Amino acid sequence: MIFAPVGLALPKMKPPSLLSRLSSPLLLLAAAVAPTLAPAQISGWGDNTERQLLGEVANFLNPISLPLVSTARQVAAGDSHAVGLMPDGSVVAWGNGFTSSVYAPPADAIRTPVAIPGLPNNVAAVFAGSATCYALTNNGTLYSWGNIGVGELGTGFSYPENIGPTYFYKTANPVINGTNIVKVFSNALTLAVIKSDGTVWVCGRNAYWNLGLGDLTNRSTLTQNPELTGAKSIAISTGHGLAAMADGTVKAWGGNPYRNSWNSYFSGATGTLEDLPTPQVLSGLNDIVQVAAGNTCSFARTSDGRVFSFGEGYRGLLGRDSSQQELTPTLIPDLPPIVDIQARGDSAYALAADGSVYAWGVGSGLGTTTRLDGFPLDRSPVPLKVPGVVANRISGGR
Repeated sequence: MIFAPVGLALPKMKPPSLLSRLSSPLLLLAAAVAPTLAPAQISGWGDNTERQLLGEVANFLNPISLPLVSTARQVAAGDSHAVGLMPDGSVVAWGNGFTSSVYAPPADAIRTPVAIPGLPNNVAAVFAGSATCYALTNNGTLYSWGNIGVGELGTGFSYPENIGPTYFYKTANPVINGTNIVKVFSNALTLAVIKSDGTVWVCGRNAYWNLGLGDLTNRSTLTQNPELTGAKSIAISTGHGLAAMADGTVKAWGGNPYRNSWNSYFSGATGTLEDLPTPQVLSGLNDIVQVAAGNTCSFARTSDGRVFSFGEGYRGLLGRDSSQQELTPTLIPDLPPIVDIQARGDSAYALAADGSVYAWGVGSGLGTTTRLDGFPLDRSPVPLKVPGVVANRISGGR
């Protein structure tokens, strides 16, 4: 699903929704100017199974307005929930009940925004993970709540992956080692932050070297990864991670999350078919300022707005009308200059300098009913422009 203030465009959502997910539901949120919407209004599209788009259950292939959060200063989309920062500084959440302050089984998702207790009055930004939420204050202190999971809340607690979303925090709690933070990245049961001194700290799932620490032990508190000091952008997905470094290069790490089901299959999302327990510099990329990671694919954006992709091309994930596995980063053609690139699950989204939003991959978060010859409505191997949306910020969930 995707949310966007009128005059703003929103990111994707779950079974694609802006604040929506593509391929597996994706949530995309965006602040944008939409000609068909009122100014400064939040809109969204994609999957609404858990009420990520609020109201009754119904997936939305095209952007809709979200009046209940139309005044939000910022919104962020998770796998099946969303979180918003309101004008008075309060924080609200909705969607899957495990990520709100009020527990509700998935069948009884939160249909209206619920205020989150335990937060100070100086929250400056909010973020959404797989089944978690985060709030960053204006002095760099990070708070978290939601599913305890395998340590991605960073509060010192975790549970085995086979337990399921049974344990959760109903109120926000300070993240251990969560001070002096300037950037936050959360996806696929992981949390990564960049601190004001340039150091990078990570926690959460580490089953496939997701954290790049050289071992396979999950972390329940933020732990420094010295190999990533100086990173400007970080992205971690199901089995790999990426970092855009200060010198314009990209580092990659991770393993093979599909070893058990597909034997020796590797997605190539790290630019190699080998395990990379610690971050290694990728060849063929320079002047990179941002990275994004889907389940089996990777993206890198240059300072002048070009986007390169590599990894598994199955179902059009690379955005280049290719279904092949490609280890070499290759330019995605026909995109205008891009200022933000996001990927979750099997879909990707790009925000152009002119405010237009593009989507490709699989899922209901494509934001359009345009059908390409030979492809179903919820799939596109090339970027499609989302009609009627002009945004200045996007946020995609899974």
